[in-house]
Amino acid sequence: MKELVDQIKAEYEVFVKNAEAQVEKGNKAAGARARKAALNLMKAAMVCSDFVTTVSPSYASELEYDFFAFGLSGVIKAAKSKMTGVINGIDYDYFSPERGGDIYASYNAENVESGKAANKRALRRELGLPDVDRPTIVMITRLTQGKGIDLVLHVLEELLSLNLEIIVLGTGENEYEKKLLELSRKHENLVAIIKFDRVFSKKLYAGADIFLMPSKSEPCGLAQMVACSYGTVPIVRSVGGLYDSIKPYGIDGANGFRFDNYNAHELLYTVKKALMVYENKEKWKKLVSSAKASDFSWKNSASKYIEIYDNLLN
Repeated sequence: MKELVDQIKAEYEVFVKNAEAQVEKGNKAAGARARKAALNLMKAAMVCSDFVTTVSPSYASELEYDFFAFGLSGVIKAAKSKMTGVINGIDYDYFSPERGGDIYASYNAENVESGKAANKRALRRELGLPDVDRPTIVMITRLTQGKGIDLVLHVLEELLSLNLEIIVLGTGENEYEKKLLELSRKHENLVAIIKFDRVFSKKLYAGADIFLMPSKSEPCGLAQMVACSYGTVPIVRSVGGLYDSIKPYGIDGANGFRFDNYNAHELLYTVKKALMVYENKEKWKKLVSSAKASDFSWKNSASKYIEIYDNLLN
């Protein structure tokens, strides 16, 4: 630890020296040197550490690209041999349809079909939606471009023309909030709830059929894991922890749907694909059961961290 502190102090001394030159000389060259030598504790930690971890295997690979690394791609590439990603876990005591709590009716893996149907009916009553045979898609998100809301808005009219309903819960950039509220007044099958509400989000997880998470960047992501715990099938973009946690329909162990490119019509196509599977009740029931059976507990993450520490110590 002393060696690490000494190395960070050395980095800081370089920063101070160049910053003082900037003040004393007042020229652009000194300013440029000061900025280049600016202390970055993240960089210092990666350079000085014995091992580096981040929150998913795919994100560890993505960090080699400037888009994801925010200027540290070179440092991350240099640290590649001592770096890995370990996906996060979720709290199954808090996100538990078995315990009920904040949802309308409790359920488990044995009665997930009837349990979700009961929650869906109650959710629709609370939101004033008709009790008709169509899938419910939810988004629980920050309303920012990074979360893919721009993709959704680009094809939202087309989505709402399908036999489905969409519920969005979240806050964020004003233009997205206004657009969602405007469209919700125009379409009876769109509900926009512009607020942060952790308790109500559980009702959405329990009552929805599909969870939509089309992020531009997602180091790990937790919402897709929570959705699975409630037996709600995720549609995600193949990025970061979303890629690592959701296996796409059509392969063994599938627990959701994925699309690869940050493209609105690819999102639309994937939603349509999910709707086709939804129409086949047996296939959908199997997919829901597979999502519900997904294990994202912290014990899995902990065992991988223990393995890392054991390797460092031995």
